[in-house]
Amino acid sequence: MIVATKSTQTFLSANGSLKPIPLSTKFGEIELEQLCRIAEHNQWKTENLDHRITQARLMVDANWASPKDHALLELEQRGKLHLVDGTEYWVVELDPNRAAGIYLNPDTYTLEVMVINLEWFAPLHREKVITLKRLIELTGSDHP
Repeated sequence: MIVATKSTQTFLSANGSLKPIPLSTKFGEIELEQLCRIAEHNQWKTENLDHRITQARLMVDANWASPKDHALLELEQRGKLHLVDGTEYWVVELDPNRAAGIYLNPDTYTLEVMVINLEWFAPLHREKVITLKRLIELTGSDHP
């Protein structure tokens, strides 16, 4: 039996175009494939696509929409949301009062982690992460 594996993930770029990124692409020293494995292994919560669409609609209604917001709504209207299979946002609970938000920027090839206090919804720490070691430290995650 032959098993096909996907070698890319597709994101929406800031200008609203579809952007396929190979899994071997590095965000700092971290390959996209490594990041995905860590997220899956540690059961990071992924962004909710319905929430993203709701936010895009709000931005359009307020005349603050980006090309990315317009593209997301156009893909939804055409029934083509499945074309965007890359995850940009994850959340991991660190303890009952703190969580880490992880943001992958497909345009700048950077990875950012923000630790927030859930009680006050206030940022405690924000950092562009380059190494796997630092990502694991900030998210309290295990390496698979």
